[in-house]
Amino acid sequence: MYAASPIQKALHLYFPKRLTALRQERQLSLEQLAEKTAIDLVKLKRFEAGGLQPTLDDVKNIAAALGVGVDVVLS
Repeated sequence: MYAASPIQKALHLYFPKRLTALRQERQLSLEQLAEKTAIDLVKLKRFEAGGLQPTLDDVKNIAAALGVGVDVVLS
């Protein structure tokens, strides 16, 4: 068995709730965020539900669309 990296832990523990909170603070629907990021709506829904972990590129695209740094999305 392997140990999860700090980034993997952050993605698993914090990313779903943080993504939802940041999106709602900016009054964006999931549909609007999907358009801004070019990430499939179903995939974004799974990110927020914690059922799918994003790639680093996904995190970067989401952070850019929300106007924050990657560190903010993962904190």
